Amino acid sequence: MAGLLDRTDLFGTSILLAVRPYSRIAVERPPIALFAIRPGWRAESETEYQIHWLQRGDLVDRIVEFLFEVGMLKRTPRSGWQFLGTGSVFRTAMIALVLARLDGTVDADKMLRLALVHDLPEARTGDLNYVNQKYVTADESRAADDMTRGLPFGEELRELMAEYRDETSAEAVLAHDADQLEMLFELKEKLDSGCHAAEDWTPFVLRRLRTDAAKDLAEKILAGDSDSWWFDRDSEWWVRGGKD
Repeated sequence: MAGLLDRTDLFGTSILLAVRPYSRIAVERPPIALFAIRPGWRAESETEYQIHWLQRGDLVDRIVEFLFEVGMLKRTPRSGWQFLGTGSVFRTAMIALVLARLDGTVDADKMLRLALVHDLPEARTGDLNYVNQKYVTADESRAADDMTRGLPFGEELRELMAEYRDETSAEAVLAHDADQLEMLFELKEKLDSGCHAAEDWTPFVLRRLRTDAAKDLAEKILAGDSDSWWFDRDSEWWVRGGKD
């Protein structure tokens, strides 16, 4: 079975079998048939696979519904930033990739996937800051189960969210550091713009960092200038924009 084609066509009427870790598996049966394999799991025969038959329209509807829910994160207030501003999942993912390269021992692909899903449960639970957490406990595991139910790749998402939540791998620990470094970047930008309240938060973020790669990057973040990538203070450009 593992020698069959490693390709799937979600919207086609005939799907060829593909077997690999983290794959969404499909067999030749119109309109569409999908089932999931746990990462690293191998079956001895095709009959051992648990197949979940889904009509194409129902499957695509469920995927679209899930992506609408993901969009809730854009409208979910980052409660930890109610005093200062907001955060960015995109920059967290980019930081995760950078940390993976700096570390050199972790799976960069997994780092990106962990960074992408790390806030997904908050589409249902909201974002609880440290004051909120004194009184309220979010059931992120239940939220993850509910939001991924019926998705052909739901098991993969649930496992990634659980791995991040429980910090069961080096990638998960580093992904947590990426999330904290994103906050540190925000704090540095606030500090450079004159927000002195950001200075009070910085030591706590630094104490949350656990990896050498993140700690080294944090030192450079605080020592640098958040505008240096575009603002050369010694340039004459800012006088007349290059005009004679």
